[in-house]
Amino acid sequence: QDKYFEDAVEVVQEGFEDSADALFDPRFKTLEGTRDIITKIVKNIYAEFLPEATTVMLYNNIPVGFCFMNLTGGRIANIPIVSIRKEHQGKGLSKHMLKKSVEKLIEMADSGIKGITEVNTTTETNNFQALKMYRHLGFKEDYNYPQSYLPVKD
Repeated sequence: QDKYFEDAVEVVQEGFEDSADALFDPRFKTLEGTRDIITKIVKNIYAEFLPEATTVMLYNNIPVGFCFMNLTGGRIANIPIVSIRKEHQGKGLSKHMLKKSVEKLIEMADSGIKGITEVNTTTETNNFQALKMYRHLGFKEDYNYPQSYLPVKD
C-alpha cells in the first residue's frame, strides 16, 4: 500500500546502509537512493511487482519490516529485499515475513493465478543470518556471482 512506502524506504535503508549490498549499490546509503530502489521495485521497473505476496510486519500498528516479492520472466518469483528494523532483528520475524510471502506465492501458483515455477533470491555469501533463514525455509544454494550497479542518466 502506498501508505507504507516511506516506512519501507526508512526500514530498508536502515537495514542495508551498513551491509555488503551498499558496497556494490551505494544508493542504500541514503534515503533518496533507497527511495529510488523501492520505487523501481513497486513500479515494475525491475520486474512485475507482486503486492499481494509482499509482506509488511507491523508492531503496534507501525511498519517495522518488509519482504518484497516480484515476478521475473512471468514465471520466476524473486525476493529483491527483506529488511526489518534493527531493534526487531534476531527474533525470527524476518523468517516469519518470508514464510508468509512464500506461502502466498505457492497459493498463487497452485490456484493458477500466476505460473510460478520457482522462487529465488540473492544474498552475500557472508550474510550468515540470511543464509540460515533461507536454508531453514527450504531454499537451496545454486551459484555465486558478483553483482554490480551502474547509474544511467535519462
